[in-house]
Amino acid sequence: MLCEDVAPNRLELAKAFAQKLVVTLEGERIGLIFFAGNAFLQMPLSTDYSFTLQSLQSATPDLITEQGTALAAALELAQQSFGFEPGGGRAIILITDGEDHGGNAQKKADEAYSEGIVVYTVGAGTAGGGPIPTAGNGFSQYKRDEKDEIVRTRLDETSLHKVAQSGGGKSFNLKQGDALAGTLKRELDSLQKRELEVRSYAEFESWYQWFLLPALILLVAEFLIPFRKKN
Repeated sequence: MLCEDVAPNRLELAKAFAQKLVVTLEGERIGLIFFAGNAFLQMPLSTDYSFTLQSLQSATPDLITEQGTALAAALELAQQSFGFEPGGGRAIILITDGEDHGGNAQKKADEAYSEGIVVYTVGAGTAGGGPIPTAGNGFSQYKRDEKDEIVRTRLDETSLHKVAQSGGGKSFNLKQGDALAGTLKRELDSLQKRELEVRSYAEFESWYQWFLLPALILLVAEFLIPFRKKN
């Protein structure tokens, strides 16, 4: 995520977008998960936006020590974080470059969707990609593999499309800019609306319960350590 194929780099662009999204989704319950080779729950579902924004602002590659990208682990933890609350109106927003060293991301997205949780993906980076900066001896260097060749990281949009499709959602890209936060909000609002319509049809005698339906949003942000295995 330190790759500079987007300015200033993938990590900073993803953080800025995630913070804007949290502000745009004010009024919803939001959770936050960081992941690399594994995943951990930084913030459970809550309306504590100040802490969520602070966590995003202070996120660095040093937060996770296990190298790699485990999309499946992040999706599984996100699914578990919703608990056993039934119904729809729940979504996972996965911010990542799409490179997956663990596999099974599509399967996990499908499992989440089977429980009424829609998965959206937001790609960070470009298809052309770039090298991964590292710091050493006071000079800017790049990550190298065992053959001493510079490792390049690329956005895998194909994988992200497949994960979103398996999760019943859509795939986006950070290059869509500030408008993307509004687009996702409209997507999530439509999930809630569809859920209310289903409930109104099935429980028309209990229509007052519509307003008790929580809109659960789980924001999954990938803040990787600066490492990518070369495929």
